[in-house]
Amino acid sequence: MLQLLDVFGFLSVVLRGLTLALQSMVIGGLVFDLFIARADAGAAAVRACRRLLVASALALALAQAAYLAADTAILMGTADLSLAAVAGANFFVAGAIATALALAVAALASWAARPGRDTGGRGGPQLRDPDRGGLPHQPNLGGLPHHPDLAASRGAGGRPALAAALLLSLGLLAAAVATSHAAARLEGRALLVALTSLHLAAIASWIGGLPYLLLALGRAPDRAAARTVASRFSRLAQGSVAMLLAAGIGLAAIYVGSPAAILGTAYGAMVSAKAILLALLLGLGALNYYVVRRAEAGDTSGLAGLRRFAEAEVGIGFTVILAAASLTSQPPAVDLAARDLVSLPEIEARMAPRPPRLVPPAASERLSPALQRAAASPDQGDLAAYLSYVPGQLAEPRTAGELALSEFNHNVSGLVVLLAGLLAVAARAGWRWARNWPLAFLALAVFLFLLADAEYWPLGPVPFWRGFLVAEAVQHRLAVLLIVAFALFERRVQTGSAASPATALVFPFVCFLGGALLLTHSHSLNNPKDELLVELSHASIAILGVAAGWSRWLELRLPDGPRRAISWIWPICLILVGALLLDYRES
Repeated sequence: MLQLLDVFGFLSVVLRGLTLALQSMVIGGLVFDLFIARADAGAAAVRACRRLLVASALALALAQAAYLAADTAILMGTADLSLAAVAGANFFVAGAIATALALAVAALASWAARPGRDTGGRGGPQLRDPDRGGLPHQPNLGGLPHHPDLAASRGAGGRPALAAALLLSLGLLAAAVATSHAAARLEGRALLVALTSLHLAAIASWIGGLPYLLLALGRAPDRAAARTVASRFSRLAQGSVAMLLAAGIGLAAIYVGSPAAILGTAYGAMVSAKAILLALLLGLGALNYYVVRRAEAGDTSGLAGLRRFAEAEVGIGFTVILAAASLTSQPPAVDLAARDLVSLPEIEARMAPRPPRLVPPAASERLSPALQRAAASPDQGDLAAYLSYVPGQLAEPRTAGELALSEFNHNVSGLVVLLAGLLAVAARAGWRWARNWPLAFLALAVFLFLLADAEYWPLGPVPFWRGFLVAEAVQHRLAVLLIVAFALFERRVQTGSAASPATALVFPFVCFLGGALLLTHSHSLNNPKDELLVELSHASIAILGVAAGWSRWLELRLPDGPRRAISWIWPICLILVGALLLDYRES
């Protein structure tokens, strides 16, 4: 069990992010059904949204149970406690309650989603009206006048169940707050709990409601219904953003503590990354606000674009949620001693441009002295003893050779990414041979497989399978798989040989996962200052990766006019990522 603690720690951060994302979708779905869709979205939209709500609640119960199991295993392994002793801890009680509440919400939402309980006021049989551009319309059955309120009253059987589910979801919110930094603090706890609750509720109403907005817009019976739903959600989003910013600023002021800690601590750096991603979200939200205002004035031609921007909002929004989850694994900056803060001159010295390291260190310098001695033992007994330590807890500081190898790996990777970005720009400028630029990433994948973790097979003495017990090695191997998938699929897209249009979506999907991995990326460093300086570089690369992925998504999904302008964003992001990696330093 001790050997798995490092991986469990990584999984705990990922599962925490997943539970927060699914919790947002559950609360956002309930708010959307009860207050946004109402009688105007149509029966088809209501059914689709409720099916998604049921699936989200069930997935939340599963993720919450897995998160509870991971945290329990970590505590039992590190504190030598029994399961009975751990079961009385606050986190265990909160996790168990949250799992039960998620199952209860799923049951209520499933009952509300049964046939005959749709709330859509335009939920009867839909026909196609050629005079309205092929959009479906609600026929007047039986000669009765159509009235949304009458239709809603005929199908409102599911609303009381969803109202009860919304009350239960407040318990989900309380359970999440109970395991946050706010509940753990002794001073100012009431204010912090209130701000955290408002912060999570605002995220859920806005980001959690976006998937349901996409479903509703895609299944609205006519453009008038789509305009009404979009207008209501726009007002909800504006209020949520205001509450999110107010609560977020308050929490940041309390937890970060000083301007020096914004970039001088890992916590402050992650808060800064969240703020930049939030700025991207607000930019997309502003575009959607413009589309909604035009639709309210009668111009509904931009509603298709609204759906595309909302899709990107969903992806970036859930990346923000994952970044928020990673904050719970780090101590607030205000709790760190002054000696643990990295000063601005130290950051400038580390980030100052220098020639890249493109020559690897000698093979004898790549491994720590302890590992070299263990590997040289005749019976390999010393190697087995060396490997018995808990991964992630280094027995000695990293050597100059190990630091040089890490810099070499990052710098060479930057050279490859920079070349790919330049070739992508050339391809967009019309150079047909440059469309094969994704193949450069295959070489990058092979390079990382061999040297990202040089102590493991095939170049090092440590068996390959031991790397799956170390979070950093696991993350590197996941990154290699993502790079291979990216190279193979995107090359087919760029050369026009892809059989399915869905192949092009691999690009943004890989960028999303890559950015998520970097935001949760852990390093086994003894020096917290060095760890922060590494995280500053990786957070910047993660933000550029997210921007590249979703600009590519919009390029694929938007009409021709906006598509041409957006198509230049992701190649520039690749170039910037390459430049950052070329200047990467650990010393």
